[in-house]
Amino acid sequence: MNEGIEKLSPVVRLFLTQQMFEPLLREKSTSGGADLRFSTEMISFAADSGGVTALVRNTETGQKTIIRAQYMVACDGSRSTVRKDLGIQMKGHGVLSHSLTIYFNMDVGKYVKGKYNGVIYVNNPTVRGFFRLDKSGREGFLVVNTAGEQGSKESRYPADDITDERAAELLHAAIGADVDFKITLIAKWQAVCDVAEKYVDPTGRILLAGDSAHTVTPHGGFGGNTGVHDAHNLAWKLALVLNGKAGRELVTETYEQERRPIGRKTVAQVFERYIKRTAPEFAG
Repeated sequence: MNEGIEKLSPVVRLFLTQQMFEPLLREKSTSGGADLRFSTEMISFAADSGGVTALVRNTETGQKTIIRAQYMVACDGSRSTVRKDLGIQMKGHGVLSHSLTIYFNMDVGKYVKGKYNGVIYVNNPTVRGFFRLDKSGREGFLVVNTAGEQGSKESRYPADDITDERAAELLHAAIGADVDFKITLIAKWQAVCDVAEKYVDPTGRILLAGDSAHTVTPHGGFGGNTGVHDAHNLAWKLALVLNGKAGRELVTETYEQERRPIGRKTVAQVFERYIKRTAPEFAG
């Protein structure tokens, strides 16, 4: 998995599921002083030259709180309400498919023993997508981008009429062998390759990062990584500005200048992989 990586990077690659990673991230965040509020929604926000005021509500207790900050980073995902409220449009290829992810428990270790298969692509007359398995080969997930007659309009929307029975059919067709499995979760999502027209609002106080700034399919593993790059670019700049060691221009100008071109390039790279590996009917 890491052969040759030492020549390119001081760190090594590690496959970590979201279920494993998020508790670690939460622990690290709270130990560093972060105030994490779950079961909380932002009702409204307003930016001015001095900062941002937001009204949030605890969805369990109904208690409302006003938060005032110098900056707000919108990391509210591909369907970002902050981006929409700011009137920032997305540009790119739009919705490619209504995809789904099928999480399962299944013993397929014998098929991958002695191999490192980070991603296993599937492309047959029934289903197109890819597997990711844990090291033991006993659990993982199948991403389904298209299903049925390849190139047909219906094939692009496998998530629309998904049932447990249909998910089992797709999973069986993707495995290609008679193996017992248990489906633990079915998640629906839209495959999109778009980038925001702007990363910074006119006041310079609201900044888009992660999926709200650039939305891509999982092909190539660019989504989370590009979001981490956004956060890294912003973190040290905000720290210098908030500590009075740099002017606001360090954030309001250089963040978008440096990160939006990367967002555009990432969208292009992911779209090319989506076509080549999953949906060649989109070529051209």
